[in-house]
Amino acid sequence: MHDDRSDADRPPYEMVIPVSLPRIRIRFFAFAVLAVGSAFSGASIWLPLALTLTCVAILLAVAATGGRRLVHSLFLMPSKQ
Repeated sequence: MHDDRSDADRPPYEMVIPVSLPRIRIRFFAFAVLAVGSAFSGASIWLPLALTLTCVAILLAVAATGGRRLVHSLFLMPSKQ
């Protein structure tokens, strides 16, 4: 079956990834608390380093998905209305 519409008539391709921001926020802060706790508990240097790199990876993934606006909203709690 042939589609008569040209490529100009079609909307641009946009990949939609469902992102649960509250879930990502909880995981990010959990890794951050674990990284700080492991740094002060006398654990091997590799554990806080791995947890910190995981926090950075979460931030980069959120930035790649939603840009600066989504990263900014990751640190702000939504207002209760």
